[in-house]
Amino acid sequence: MTARPEVEIQVRIPSSQGGLTKVLALVADHQLSTVTRSCCADREGRLLLLTTSRPAEVRQVLETAGYVCQTHPVVLLGPMTYRPGAVARLLAELGQQGVNIRYSYLSSTAPDECFVVVETTNDRSEEHTS
Repeated sequence: MTARPEVEIQVRIPSSQGGLTKVLALVADHQLSTVTRSCCADREGRLLLLTTSRPAEVRQVLETAGYVCQTHPVVLLGPMTYRPGAVARLLAELGQQGVNIRYSYLSSTAPDECFVVVETTNDRSEEHTS
């Protein structure tokens, strides 16, 4: 398994703009692939979380279409073979080694393969939300 720094794009999804499918179609229409994607919600609504090898281009396409985006550093682990419980053990070990994890998620790329995205408090020191 490899670990590398990446940039995650958080895309705010207002209900008036057609939802997640529209965002993903917009990215695909511009031939911009994503490495990982996940969806979550906060007190302000839904967020689509993306990592891609071309974060500046993806962000520009989405912002031109009217979406509000923020970017920030994360650590991308994988690809790795999906094994139930393996990620929980890995994250527990990172915690025991003093790595403060703000959030993490698993993104499946194939039935038996996945990536893990981890944001740590250490990553926030190099915030890219401009």
